[in-house]
Amino acid sequence: MISLQDILPQSLDDEKVNGIIHAVDQLFMETERDTKLLALYERLDELPTAVLNLLAWQYHVDFFKYDMTDEVKRNLIRQSIAWHRIKGTPTAVEEMVTAIYATAEVEEWYQYDGEPFHFRVNIFGEAVTDAAILKDLQTSVYAVKNVRSLFDGFNFINVVDTQIIVPMVAWWDNTTVVIK
Repeated sequence: MISLQDILPQSLDDEKVNGIIHAVDQLFMETERDTKLLALYERLDELPTAVLNLLAWQYHVDFFKYDMTDEVKRNLIRQSIAWHRIKGTPTAVEEMVTAIYATAEVEEWYQYDGEPFHFRVNIFGEAVTDAAILKDLQTSVYAVKNVRSLFDGFNFINVVDTQIIVPMVAWWDNTTVVIK
C-alpha cells in the first residue's frame, strides 16, 4: 500500500501535518487489512468449517449437509451461484452430482429408450449402498431438476479396465506381417 507520507509535498512537511498523516496511514492500513478479511469467496480454501456452513446458508446451497467434507462444501459453495442460473436444466443436475461424485453423468430418456421427459443419473465406479446417502443425493437432484422432468433413479456402473490383445494379419506383396 502507498503511504500518504510518501506523496506528501514538501510544502506540507510540518511536524503537526506529519502526525496527522501518520495517524491516517495507520487507519488506511487497518481498513485494507480488514477489507481482505471480508473477501470470503476468494479465501474459500483457507476458511474453517463453521464459516463454510454459514456461507452455504448465505449462498443458498439447496443440497448442503453439515456432515459433508470441507472439500465437498467448498465445491458446492463455489458452484451455487452458477447452479441457480442454470437451475432446471440437465447441466445443473450433472454439475451438482459431479460436485459430489466426480464420475457422474445425466442420461436423457431418448439415450436409454426411457419414457419421454424422464432421465437418470449414471455414476461410474462409486457404488453407494447407504440408503441415507442415496436419499440425500436424490433430494439434491430434485432441488435442481426442472419440474417437468421425471427422475428414474441412479445407475451405479462398475468400470473395469481390461486389456484385449487381438492378433491381426496384414498382407503386403506376398509378405506376411503379424501385428500384436
